[in-house]
Amino acid sequence: MLDCIEDMKKEYEASCGMPITDDSQSLQRFCSKLEYLLQIGLRGAVLSDAFILYSIAIHAQEENL
Repeated sequence: MLDCIEDMKKEYEASCGMPITDDSQSLQRFCSKLEYLLQIGLRGAVLSDAFILYSIAIHAQEENL
């Protein structure tokens, strides 16, 4: 999941601050991985750490809008 978050951050920076759209392969991979983790009920440190990093990245995007 962290690789997807890093890819989305790079994609965001490369697009000069344009929002990430539904067409983003990084976003689609992240959503697939998150959905899988939620389906199997894994709510341990891996999920919480990745979600915190994702939330920070999203918050940083919102500040730059």
